Amino acid sequence: MAYSSLLFIYLFLPVSLAVFYAVPKKHRETVLFVLSMLFCAAGSVYLLIFMLIFTLLNYIMCRITEFLREKKSISEVALASTIVIDITVIFGFRAPYMTWFAGMIRAPEGFFPIGVSLFALSAVGTLIDVYKGKERAEKNIIRFGLYIMFFPRIIMGPLLRYSTFRKMMKAEPKGLEDMGAGLLIFIKGLAKKVLAADTLYTLYIAVKSTEGHKMPLVTAWIGAAAYLLCLYFELSGFADMGAGAARCFGIRFPKCFNYPVFSSRVRLFAERWNTHAVMWFKRFIEKPLVAQGRSRAAKVGAFLLAWSLLGFWYVFDLNGFIGGIFLGTVILAENRFRSRNTLRGTGVIYTFAVSAVFSAFMSCDSLSASVRYIGFMLGTGGFADSQSWYFIRSYAVVLIICAFAATNLGRRLLGLMARNKYTKAVFAVVPAVAAALLIICTAFLADGGVSEMLLLRL
Repeated sequence: MAYSSLLFIYLFLPVSLAVFYAVPKKHRETVLFVLSMLFCAAGSVYLLIFMLIFTLLNYIMCRITEFLREKKSISEVALASTIVIDITVIFGFRAPYMTWFAGMIRAPEGFFPIGVSLFALSAVGTLIDVYKGKERAEKNIIRFGLYIMFFPRIIMGPLLRYSTFRKMMKAEPKGLEDMGAGLLIFIKGLAKKVLAADTLYTLYIAVKSTEGHKMPLVTAWIGAAAYLLCLYFELSGFADMGAGAARCFGIRFPKCFNYPVFSSRVRLFAERWNTHAVMWFKRFIEKPLVAQGRSRAAKVGAFLLAWSLLGFWYVFDLNGFIGGIFLGTVILAENRFRSRNTLRGTGVIYTFAVSAVFSAFMSCDSLSASVRYIGFMLGTGGFADSQSWYFIRSYAVVLIICAFAATNLGRRLLGLMARNKYTKAVFAVVPAVAAALLIICTAFLADGGVSEMLLLRL
């Protein structure tokens, strides 16, 4: 069951909220855990069983790791063995060369635990923190189960440390205030997914279908821009829907995507794109490796390795690995010349161009296809043809609107108006716009049934 389905929007979420606020406060965590189990069961009973076993295993191993921490050699065995299992789970479902894994655990054909990369990395991070003494192993299995299975978090995170999640769960819900704010965030995410991402995906597929021996520069850049914006609206849309649903229960998730696409520097783009995933790779891969490096070359190598693994994590193939190295190399070069003012006026254009090239690594099926597509972006297939002008005429307005929506200009404008004499107008217009967006999205979903298209199955 996706957040962008009519079943979730008009049945599961309203019923969940009604049950949550109807029960006494001391039982609300248990209710959320039961609701999360029902959410998994809606996908399949096998998914529920898989999630419960995964949660129980990591809960037990966290407790064992903490108990044996003074006996360093034994606790290291417990830690390492559990990390190997968790990482194997990620590879088993995402790496094409590990199809045998699904057969080994007797998974149904086509079974994929959505969000596996996120909840598995969450478990690994918690194990490492417990081993290092930075976290206390959770004794309440219901609360730990929510950390892994909480349904507003399971699809798109955020990838939080356990101590941060525990503090969020202790927040006191504010009832209608939280539900109102949460629904606005949810509808914003729904509109991103249904109206923006799905439309841009149609454009991207149309561009890809024209690819042959040659593709004009204009067409190639339209396709790259469509894919990049589609990926942003899809991932941030699911993140917003999850954050909005959580806010309805009084739980405030931090932002995962902070308007990265039109940043003034590539470093800012990288840090604002799925922020907590980037922080995880920095905390558990880059920093330990950099700390071990004695020379500058070793530290640069550790930095590039962390970015290459982050790129690989997104698509699980060589393209992602090389794309990560490309992004990390650009960031290093940018840091080297950051004292100069060369990027002030052209930073946004430069960053968008680099991120579009990076998206070519993410979107193509092979490294050779990525290199060929980047060549088209550099003009090896000519400048434009009749198809290019058709795409411009048909999708120029869509691209302009989506590009504007990918910036924080609209939010700044609303904030400025709210602080001036237009405060009442803003408070009146925002709910009306949200209601209109919900109606439009509902119409699209009613026509298609559901919007579950995922460019990346994390």
